[in-house]
Amino acid sequence: MPTTWWDHNEYASANYGAAELKALFGYKPFDFPKALRLTSDCLRASNAAPESLILDFFVGSGTTGHAIINLNREDNGKRKYLLVEVGEHFEVVLVPRLKKVVYSNDWKDGKPQTRNTGIPHAFKIVRLEGYEDTLNNLRLKRTSEQEATLQAAPEKVRDQYLLGYFLDVESAGSASLLDLDQFRDPFAYKLKIATSSAGETVDTTIDLVETFNWLLGLKVKHIDSLKGFLTVTGEKRAGGRTLVIWRTLSDDPIADNKALEGFLGKIKINPADTEFDYLYINGSHTLTDPHNKVHLTEEAFQRLMFDTPDFGMET
Repeated sequence: MPTTWWDHNEYASANYGAAELKALFGYKPFDFPKALRLTSDCLRASNAAPESLILDFFVGSGTTGHAIINLNREDNGKRKYLLVEVGEHFEVVLVPRLKKVVYSNDWKDGKPQTRNTGIPHAFKIVRLEGYEDTLNNLRLKRTSEQEATLQAAPEKVRDQYLLGYFLDVESAGSASLLDLDQFRDPFAYKLKIATSSAGETVDTTIDLVETFNWLLGLKVKHIDSLKGFLTVTGEKRAGGRTLVIWRTLSDDPIADNKALEGFLGKIKINPADTEFDYLYINGSHTLTDPHNKVHLTEEAFQRLMFDTPDFGMET
């Protein structure tokens, strides 16, 4: 009996997978990459039709993405992929590999051999907040008396305190637990993100707009920016046309509301009579809302992050 049904010579990782990467980069940037032929034949065997969406949640060097791009090149398909990776090689191997494969179908020693085999392509990188990043951004509010009392308590009591009161009260308002004050300028929300150096962090701007779209389960149809306002229109998973308005607030709430009303007038949106089922706005407002369509983004954001088990049912 054969030890495997995948017995084609070109399925060998050590020989073919490594050689294919060396052709792309001119050196071997990754140990034991999957062979391109193996991944391509797996996709063919699974009947990955031209409109398929393929998921690889341990993508490694990116052979799956490489194979999908080649298949699309062969049959003019529109296959999409969702690739997930946590290793540091994401930036130095995976992303460059996809760019190279899109640019040319034939590489040798890190140089393209043909320049007329490129295909139209786009991919989006979404970076998720890590566990360590969450811890690095906790900001505690504790007096010296509270600290002394905590240290004098038995270990079991300290553990219960840290898992309860500590997280619920003392760290409330931390950036990783949603600092609502930063919503005054939602385009400059920052977290301290760990670097490759031990213990070092860098203040990094976080995309609240993109995060909120994910939390809402929003199928985005259009994003537009106009004179200090950013609008997102789309459809919720559970149904309902949605408009999200983001703005930077000043220290003058009256001027902010006047600017908001003027903006809504320009885009011809009246909350009292609009085609949208949901309208989200950051910051307080004085809009007339007889049909309860207008929601504070900050409140919805926090609820969806911590309290709602099914974001598709969010109202």
